[in-house]
Amino acid sequence: ESGDDPLSVGRTLGADMVLVGREVGGSLSPTLVVDLFRVDDGTTLWHGEFDVGPDLDRSALLLRVAQDVTDVLDLPR
Repeated sequence: ESGDDPLSVGRTLGADMVLVGREVGGSLSPTLVVDLFRVDDGTTLWHGEFDVGPDLDRSALLLRVAQDVTDVLDLPR
Protein backbone atom coordinates (compact mmCIF):
# COMPACT_ATOMS: atom_id res chain seq x y z
CA GLU A 1 0.00 0.00 0.00
CA SER A 2 1.09 3.54 -0.65
CA GLY A 3 2.75 5.01 2.42
CA ASP A 4 3.76 1.68 3.95
CA ASP A 5 7.35 1.37 5.13
CA PRO A 6 9.20 -0.28 2.22
CA LEU A 7 11.52 -2.24 4.52
CA SER A 8 8.53 -3.69 6.41
CA VAL A 9 6.90 -4.63 3.12
CA GLY A 10 10.16 -6.24 1.98
CA ARG A 11 10.36 -8.28 5.19
CA THR A 12 6.74 -9.38 4.81
CA LEU A 13 7.44 -10.50 1.25
CA GLY A 14 10.72 -12.20 2.18
CA ALA A 15 12.68 -9.89 -0.14
CA ASP A 16 16.40 -9.20 0.18
CA MET A 17 16.12 -5.72 -1.40
CA VAL A 18 13.46 -3.16 -2.26
CA LEU A 19 13.52 -0.46 -4.93
CA VAL A 20 11.62 2.68 -3.95
CA GLY A 21 10.86 5.61 -6.24
CA ARG A 22 9.17 8.93 -5.64
CA GLU A 23 8.69 12.16 -7.54
CA VAL A 24 9.80 15.34 -5.78
CA GLY A 25 9.84 19.00 -6.71
CA GLY A 26 7.34 21.21 -8.39
CA SER A 27 5.37 20.68 -11.55
CA LEU A 28 7.88 22.76 -13.54
CA SER A 29 10.94 20.64 -12.78
CA PRO A 30 10.05 17.37 -11.03
CA THR A 31 12.74 14.85 -10.15
CA LEU A 32 12.39 11.10 -9.81
CA VAL A 33 14.34 9.93 -6.75
CA VAL A 34 15.02 6.18 -6.61
CA ASP A 35 16.67 4.20 -3.80
CA LEU A 36 17.63 0.54 -3.55
CA PHE A 37 17.64 -0.68 0.06
CA ARG A 38 18.86 -3.88 1.66
CA VAL A 39 15.88 -5.13 3.69
CA ASP A 40 17.72 -6.75 6.62
CA ASP A 41 19.52 -3.59 7.81
CA GLY A 42 18.11 -0.71 5.72
CA THR A 43 21.43 0.03 4.02
CA THR A 44 21.11 2.13 0.88
CA LEU A 45 22.78 0.15 -1.91
CA TRP A 46 22.10 2.70 -4.64
CA HIS A 47 20.55 6.16 -5.05
CA GLY A 48 19.62 7.89 -8.28
CA GLU A 49 18.00 11.19 -9.23
CA PHE A 50 16.52 11.80 -12.66
CA ASP A 51 14.92 14.89 -14.20
CA VAL A 52 11.33 14.27 -15.25
CA GLY A 53 10.51 16.78 -17.97
CA PRO A 54 7.48 16.95 -20.26
CA ASP A 55 9.41 15.31 -23.12
CA LEU A 56 10.62 12.42 -20.97
CA ASP A 57 10.89 9.02 -22.61
CA ARG A 58 9.63 6.93 -19.70
CA SER A 59 10.80 3.67 -21.27
CA ALA A 60 14.33 5.06 -21.55
CA LEU A 61 14.19 6.23 -17.93
CA LEU A 62 13.11 2.80 -16.69
CA LEU A 63 15.88 1.21 -18.73
CA ARG A 64 18.42 3.63 -17.22
CA VAL A 65 17.28 2.78 -13.67
CA ALA A 66 17.42 -0.96 -14.47
CA GLN A 67 20.94 -0.63 -15.92
CA ASP A 68 22.19 1.37 -12.92
CA VAL A 69 20.77 -1.18 -10.46
CA THR A 70 22.19 -4.04 -12.53
CA ASP A 71 25.61 -2.38 -12.41
CA VAL A 72 25.58 -1.79 -8.65
CA LEU A 73 24.55 -5.40 -8.02
CA ASP A 74 27.19 -6.58 -10.50
CA LEU A 75 24.64 -8.65 -12.44
CA PRO A 76 25.16 -9.71 -16.05
CA ARG A 77 23.20 -7.76 -18.65
